[in-house]
Amino acid sequence: MGTSGTNTRGAFAALFQPTHPNVAWAIRQSTTAYPPDYSITTAYELLSQQVPDFTRSVEAGLSSLYDNNKALRMELQELKTQHEHLKSHSESLQALNTTQADTITALKFAINNNATAGSAVLTAPKKKRESTDPAKFAGKGSPTERQQDFEIWISKIRSVFARDSTYFDTALSQILHIGDLLEGKAYEYVSEGINKMLNNPTNPANWQWQDREGFLQHLSTHYVTLDTTQTAKYKLDDFPQRGRNYWSWKAELDEAMTRAKKTEEQKVDLLRKWVNPKMKGLVTGLPHIIPDHDYDAWSKQMDTFARNLATLAYQENLEKKTPALAQTQTI
Repeated sequence: MGTSGTNTRGAFAALFQPTHPNVAWAIRQSTTAYPPDYSITTAYELLSQQVPDFTRSVEAGLSSLYDNNKALRMELQELKTQHEHLKSHSESLQALNTTQADTITALKFAINNNATAGSAVLTAPKKKRESTDPAKFAGKGSPTERQQDFEIWISKIRSVFARDSTYFDTALSQILHIGDLLEGKAYEYVSEGINKMLNNPTNPANWQWQDREGFLQHLSTHYVTLDTTQTAKYKLDDFPQRGRNYWSWKAELDEAMTRAKKTEEQKVDLLRKWVNPKMKGLVTGLPHIIPDHDYDAWSKQMDTFARNLATLAYQENLEKKTPALAQTQTI
């Protein structure tokens, strides 16, 4: 068989095509040029002898590759099995944690709903209080004094709960705290109702008062019995200062006018009407005008007059004593 010409590579490949098409394909893909004296017949015989060994080597390699792949597949399957096991275990732990959390919540709910007085209840720590309690109310004094003390006391009580609404967060804690700020006859008046609450802390239906305002209203009905507005109006009909100390008289006047709900202009009229004659004389000579509706300005002006008169009285008294003292020292 010739070794030259353009078909040499094709002829060489054709020799292997019937029995070893893969080898024929490999020959056609080669780009190496054959030398002029290359013999495809000799090359065919030599290569034919080597093909079986090459084939066996390739098959052995493929078999080894298959075995390796099989081992890797088995290892991968084992890892998948372990993953599924761990996933199942994780889900079991998560379900257990959820069950435990639900159990704890249920136990807390049961404890809170079945607690009795003195029982330990699982609650969050309370924040620090902002308000200060007023002095205890005992219900002493005349009806007028008792009512005035109560009205001041209940106003301070409402201020306590307005500032510490999150501290006293239940009707029970609020009512019991109010009870703690009563003493003497005032506490005796509500003690039976408070004891009923202490004996049934979880059953409000058996309480005498359902909430804080109901309790305060109960107290108000008992202690607020006078029409203090009308009483104050009667007092203002005849309340001259005369020889009284200005400061104590003025304090009573302001309190009565506040209770009587007088307007600013009415307060000015009453102040000018009931001060003593000396003060009225000073008002007559006032060098500047103060509006009739500006009670604050009139009040400050009257205070100034009172201080000036007190200073003048002190100096006059001192001057009266000075000659007598000088005469004693001469003798």
